Amino acid sequence: MAFESLRSRLMAESKLVNVKGGLNQGFNLQTNGNGGDRGGTCSGDSGGPVFYPSDTNTIVAVTSFGLNPWCRGTDFAFRTDTEAVLAWILATVPGSEVVDIVIVA
Repeated sequence: MAFESLRSRLMAESKLVNVKGGLNQGFNLQTNGNGGDRGGTCSGDSGGPVFYPSDTNTIVAVTSFGLNPWCRGTDFAFRTDTEAVLAWILATVPGSEVVDIVIVA
């Protein structure tokens, strides 16, 4: 029996408001989706990647939380560009897969 995956990237574009969000000591990107079918962080999105530019596979943050229960408004994502986070990623990813990681300055 063969299986076929029909996965597609489900995403919404948000406006980048602040690269050092006021919450969590500046470790977050702050975005605003504003609703209106333009997206925003929703329940279950935490841990998902934030791509920038949005049409690439470049991960700049990991979705953390939103301030609105209706998936609209202000959202925050933990930035991946700090030395501590990069060190953790490289220590956590299996050695055979580290070569697939490209760190962009």
